[in-house]
Amino acid sequence: MAIDPFLLRSVARGVVGLGIALLLAASLGCYTRWLPVYLSAAAALLTMLANGLLIAHSTKAAGDYDSLPLNASGGNRSSNRGGMFGRGSGNAGSNKDENKADLDVKTCVQGYALLPITVTSIVSLAMYKAVADVSSGGDSADKHQVFAVALLEFLDCGGVLQNSTSTHDDEQLTLSFHKKFLSGVMWAVISYLTIYGCRALATARFPSEEEDSADKRTSRLVARAAFGITIVLLVFAAIGFAPLILTCVACGICVAANLTMLMQESTPRMLMHTHCFMVVTLSTIFCLATLLFELKAMGHTVDRAQVYLHLTGFQQAFFAACWFAGTLALRDIFKAMEAAPPR
Repeated sequence: MAIDPFLLRSVARGVVGLGIALLLAASLGCYTRWLPVYLSAAAALLTMLANGLLIAHSTKAAGDYDSLPLNASGGNRSSNRGGMFGRGSGNAGSNKDENKADLDVKTCVQGYALLPITVTSIVSLAMYKAVADVSSGGDSADKHQVFAVALLEFLDCGGVLQNSTSTHDDEQLTLSFHKKFLSGVMWAVISYLTIYGCRALATARFPSEEEDSADKRTSRLVARAAFGITIVLLVFAAIGFAPLILTCVACGICVAANLTMLMQESTPRMLMHTHCFMVVTLSTIFCLATLLFELKAMGHTVDRAQVYLHLTGFQQAFFAACWFAGTLALRDIFKAMEAAPPR
């Protein structure tokens, strides 16, 4: 039984979204040894399943061999394979054409476009598994768990391997949290300017369609202004003016703007704006989460290296979410281009 490609792609996107949510859950507040491993393992399995189904169904048969008619003499279908020597040669070519596989471009592109999310899930699973192995290995973990130690060092999470009580090491680790916050602010600013610039370049080439009313254009204008206010707040937070408060306000504005756009009528142009600016929203959430992780690490009863490890896991989930939003935005861009009136 053939699977509807549109339904397959829709289900795969939902499964990948669930996998990203599991990665976020593994990084937020799950400071037990094995719970992050189980959550990230479920995320890796879901994303691999979605990718495998998409890639496996990226080709579709133009005809079913079992449904081919019998030949004129009433014999079986194998008698049509006369080849170049004349026996049934008239039907052989047509049967070959009917049984060839056609490439389903949309399914194939989506399958390979989601591969980085699967790789990120596997890396997160390996990181949490390495921490669990090191924690259960005791003092000899650095000798017997070579892969775990090498992976944690590669991901810049080698602090969990040490029992350092140095004040200098704690200060350097605290600075690492704030550096990630500044990186998130820079990513948000660059994303906003890039999206706004691409929109300006594409508007002249692909003007609004006839059914795009003035109300829809006004709502998108208000949303873009809200994201602009968010960027201003993040810049002042990065300078040092009440970072946590300004970032909380910026995060609230971004989430409200995105939800407002999602509740509008789902036209290709509106969905394109929603998914593009979702990258800015995710960047703002990452900045807020970085500050909250930093605040958590300042506690005296908390292992800062362990908190930094979970921040790294959150950063991996953030990358997967941004990549997912980017693929959705590209999909909506092509749909908006198809719906645009001819010039």
